[in-house]
Amino acid sequence: AEPRISLSFGCSDAAFERPYLRNARAQLPYPAVGLRLALAAAQLINYHERFNFDGALLARFGRIFERRKRHFTKHYRQKTAAELKSACEDRRDEDDETLDPALDTALDAMLDAQIGAGGYLYHDDFDDLEESD
Repeated sequence: AEPRISLSFGCSDAAFERPYLRNARAQLPYPAVGLRLALAAAQLINYHERFNFDGALLARFGRIFERRKRHFTKHYRQKTAAELKSACEDRRDEDDETLDPALDTALDAMLDAQIGAGGYLYHDDFDDLEESD
């Protein structure tokens, strides 16, 4: 039998869930192909635990999203940066440097977000060490 292809469409109301697109009214109902690709890449990053892709593909998803991140809300960019960092750490072994560029991108994005925030956006293990002293 030939493989099946599944395609789904999602929609939501801003009262239920924050929109991911920064200027949704201008970008919808038919976002540009590059923007759709960036959203798909970000969703694969954000739900990385559910998929078995390698580090090279993860790094590609990070680059795709990075090129179009300005079209997404601040909250979604922060979430995707944190998930990219987590996904890199999950897939990286000690001798593998293929994920270094993706990890650098994620850490830079997280730092940029933290600098512009009023409080702490991300939990750091170092905070736990300080509290236990």
